[in-house]
Amino acid sequence: MHWIIQIFLIAWFGGVLFSGWSIATQTIAEAHGNVLSGHVLIGVFMPVLMAFFGVLITLMGRFFARNERDELLAFLRETLSARDVVNAVSPVAD
Repeated sequence: MHWIIQIFLIAWFGGVLFSGWSIATQTIAEAHGNVLSGHVLIGVFMPVLMAFFGVLITLMGRFFARNERDELLAFLRETLSARDVVNAVSPVAD
């Protein structure tokens, strides 16, 4: 995975966990013992669902991209009638 994607995922999940934790704790603190009311359940379970969805979508992306490099190379070969270059000389002089 590219390093920019890793940084984005760390920031995204960090934000989800931080905001989710603060929302959940504030919701529980304001519940006054009425834990089964609708807003308390949403305030507690929505951050969990957001984190779960983030993990799920990341895993799905990795699953669907598992053969991406080979498929892109095959597409370029077919579209451009290209072939692999072996021992090519760089056109830029050093």
